[in-house]
Amino acid sequence: IFGRTLRSRVPAHHTVYDTSWIKLSDDIDAKRAAIRQKAVDYYNSSARDLKKFEVGDRVRVQNKTMKRWNHLGVIVSIGARRKYRIKLESGWTWWRNRRFIRRFHEEVDTKPDQIVDGENEREF
Repeated sequence: IFGRTLRSRVPAHHTVYDTSWIKLSDDIDAKRAAIRQKAVDYYNSSARDLKKFEVGDRVRVQNKTMKRWNHLGVIVSIGARRKYRIKLESGWTWWRNRRFIRRFHEEVDTKPDQIVDGENEREF
């Protein structure tokens, strides 16, 4: 009004502002983008992608509460964003993120439960 800008919450057209304010705003936006990109680069410097599973792969699943890898299952289907549907040995089916699934290696994960002592077998 009367050649002056109003100080209110009423939106104003971008041509109303002085060019120095527009340049300052662009500089601040560029600096903010550079800082954000630097943070992303720092975060991704040690990040790595996990290998994908196929349907039918045997896997170990982490227990949510105890944080132990004590559930065994088979990949039934693959969802979006690293999610896998797993059928457990108990018959339950769970959706789990790739982060909480590990490949099951039979030769390493299964230990012999029996020790042969001469002719007698003892179970532990």
